[in-house]
Amino acid sequence: MKATLSKTITLFTLFLIMAAHCLMITPLRAEEKQESGKTPLRVGLLQDPPYTYKNRDGRWIGLNADLWRQICQELKWDYRFVEMSRGRILQELKGRRLDLSVAAIHITAAQEKNVDFSMPFGHSRVAVATIKPQDHPWFAAMKIFFSWSTLQVLAVLGAILLLAGLLFWLVERRSNPDFAGEGTLRGIGTGIYWVGSTLASGVCFGVPLRTLTGRIIGLAWMLLCALALSAFIASLTSSLTAQSREDFYMSVPQLERMHLGTVRDDVADDIIRSLGGRYELYDDDQSAIKALLEKRIEGFLFDEVTLNYYAENQYRRRIFVKPAALGNIPFAFAMPSGSRLRKPVNIALLTIMNQPIWEAILSQYGLMDHTELKSAHKKHTRRGLGEKSIFGP
Repeated sequence: MKATLSKTITLFTLFLIMAAHCLMITPLRAEEKQESGKTPLRVGLLQDPPYTYKNRDGRWIGLNADLWRQICQELKWDYRFVEMSRGRILQELKGRRLDLSVAAIHITAAQEKNVDFSMPFGHSRVAVATIKPQDHPWFAAMKIFFSWSTLQVLAVLGAILLLAGLLFWLVERRSNPDFAGEGTLRGIGTGIYWVGSTLASGVCFGVPLRTLTGRIIGLAWMLLCALALSAFIASLTSSLTAQSREDFYMSVPQLERMHLGTVRDDVADDIIRSLGGRYELYDDDQSAIKALLEKRIEGFLFDEVTLNYYAENQYRRRIFVKPAALGNIPFAFAMPSGSRLRKPVNIALLTIMNQPIWEAILSQYGLMDHTELKSAHKKHTRRGLGEKSIFGP
């Protein structure tokens, strides 16, 4: 009986030791699995042209997808793409259930707390898509000339001309028949004409000043006109420049007054919350564009390159894009914190970006200015973006 009990206790103890040992064994990290050749990397992405999107054959292409494909060729890694929303990508990375994301995740302080990033290989900025086309530059200039501030300047100028003309009439009327020949009103009108002509051209032909006092005042007026004209031209140029910038960029006060929408968990999500105005969050960019077209929001705040792609392709002449007056934000591949994929990915990135293949990828998607990505939308249509990757069909 004792022997049986002792054997039972021994077996139970061995069972506990084996169970504890099993609990202490942690699963292989994603990169360890990849190195052992057992499991392909799980790589998250989403429909986000021209960074990642599917062509007609259902194959994932785009700047980031092709770049990642080239990295895996360099490192001889196996992988499989997993499509999911931006928010789920970040959750899966944080929970270490996803090995890497090739979606264009922008590097921000909030994201850096939860995931690691590869070295950035591009920058972009946020822009606003609206259904209202931008004003023509000539129309913008006309708005300046007929603005309330311009009318105020003209009113002040008219008052100065009237007072200056009256002054010259008072000084010249006794000695100058041109000012006193045909009555008071005609004389004051002659004074205004002299003042206006001098202001416009620096000289007045046909109406001389005959008194010493009049000539002294006239000389002072000419010098004043030269200074005033220079100041007026400088002010007008400054106003035109400011108006041009305002017409090209969407300012922060303008954004604060708009009812905006954006994609949840995107970099624009943080921006739109900080603006403090009315906003709506959507699960994907197509839902946001639909809300814009249905006039449920006034503007769609999102990545400028993606918005320009939509404006030049699927939604041509239906949406119009204006960049926001905010700084550029870098983007990169995202991976779980402490991932050992980071160093080999960065080495492969540096290798590829110093080879002709990098320019080939950028050229394929019209992104030759890859550090700013400002001119991307100009080339999308004429290069036939949308159906073919440089790595084959």
